[in-house]
Amino acid sequence: MKKIISIILTTVLSTSLFGLDIFSYVPVVGNVKNYTQVDYNITSKFGSYYRTPVGKTIHTLNVSGKEIETTELSAKDAVIGKTVATYDIYGNLTGETSYSSDDIVLWNTVIKYDQNKRPVDLSEFGKNKQLKDKIIYTYNDQGLKSEETGYDSEGALIWKVVYKYTDDKKLEVMTEYDEDGIFCSQNKYTYKPNGKVESIVIKDAFTNTEQILVFRYASNDQLTEVTTFGDLSKTNIIKRVLIKYDTLGNVAKISEYNVAPKFGTIVNELVSVTEYTYTY
Repeated sequence: MKKIISIILTTVLSTSLFGLDIFSYVPVVGNVKNYTQVDYNITSKFGSYYRTPVGKTIHTLNVSGKEIETTELSAKDAVIGKTVATYDIYGNLTGETSYSSDDIVLWNTVIKYDQNKRPVDLSEFGKNKQLKDKIIYTYNDQGLKSEETGYDSEGALIWKVVYKYTDDKKLEVMTEYDEDGIFCSQNKYTYKPNGKVESIVIKDAFTNTEQILVFRYASNDQLTEVTTFGDLSKTNIIKRVLIKYDTLGNVAKISEYNVAPKFGTIVNELVSVTEYTYTY
C-alpha cells in the first residue's frame, strides 16, 4: 500500500529505470507523437544471450509533449489495459483513469491545485468510485515541496516523505517514514557543476543497506550509464545500466547488467533490455 498513488501517478509519465524515472533525467525531445517501449527478458544458453519480449507499452503525447494515454500490450500485442491522463488549460495534470482491456474503469485519480498552480491534494478512487487513498502536499517558504503525506480511505496516516533542498533549490535529501514515524529510506543527491545529477546515495532500513548510484555522461552531456555500487567507497559494483540514443537524441535502448565475481573474475551479466521507437 505504501506510496501506491505516487507509483500510479508516475506510470503514465515515465519509465522506471531501477527505481528511477528515466525521463526525468533524459526527457523526450523533438516533435514526438508517440513512442513504443518493448521490454525483453534475457536468458543464457551455451554461453550466448537470447532475449524474449515480455510486454509492450505505447505512450501517446499531445502537441505540448505531455503524455495523454499509455496502452499496455502483451508480447503478442493483446491489449492488457490503458491509462488516460487529463490536463488543465495551464498544462497541469488533473487526473488519470485506468481501464481494463474491456474498457472497464479500474481506478482514477483527481489532483487539486492551489492558487500558485501547485498540486496540494491527490485522491485515488477505486472502480466503485469510493476513495482509496489520498496524498497531501505541503510547501516551504520558497515554494518548494517540503512534505508529501499519504493517508488511507479512513484518513489514517500511512507514510510521509520529507524533502530538503540545496541553497540553489535543487533536491538534496528525500526521506521516507512509515505510519509510526519510523525511518524507512533516504536518498541523498549530489550534482555536477552544470546542474546534472552526479550521484544518489540510497539508504534502506528494511534491507539495512547503503548503495550509491553514479551517473556518467558523454561529452555532449547525454546520460550514458548509471553504475550502482554496493558500498559508499565505490569499490563494489553490483549493477550497470547503459543507455543508447537514436539520431535525434531520444533514448533508443536501455541494457541492464548485474555485476558479480564469477569464475575468478568480474562478470557483467545482461539481465534485461528495453527498446524504444518513436513516431515524429
